[in-house]
Amino acid sequence: MKTLLIALFSMLVLSGCDSSKPVGPTNISDAQEEITFIRSTLATQLNVPEEQLKSDVLLGKLNPPMDEMALVNLVMAIEQKYDVTLSEDKLLASKKPNQHHLMLEQNTLNKLAIITHDERNVAESSPGSTTP
Repeated sequence: MKTLLIALFSMLVLSGCDSSKPVGPTNISDAQEEITFIRSTLATQLNVPEEQLKSDVLLGKLNPPMDEMALVNLVMAIEQKYDVTLSEDKLLASKKPNQHHLMLEQNTLNKLAIITHDERNVAESSPGSTTP
């Protein structure tokens, strides 16, 4: 057992893992800045009050519902604002081709905020990062 713990610790040290800085948010409260930005951007896109956009409702079930073009515009706005890339792997649970419409059925504002927050943490901890 002791050998296994030493091996795991060695792998963490060799991989450059810094346990003092979390890789992702432990809960949604860590991603409040992202939630605020996403809600504001989406409210503008859909022309609705921000209060109408509930954080835990699937994007395709919002009132009015988002379509694929609105999602693309939202993702582009997030990527530009935070200088990150939101990969399809994280936004889409299905690995089948041409299933992008499922992004609306699988994501909420909360999930987008957490993915964005995680990507910001990764970008900020990357060597040579210029993100403030």
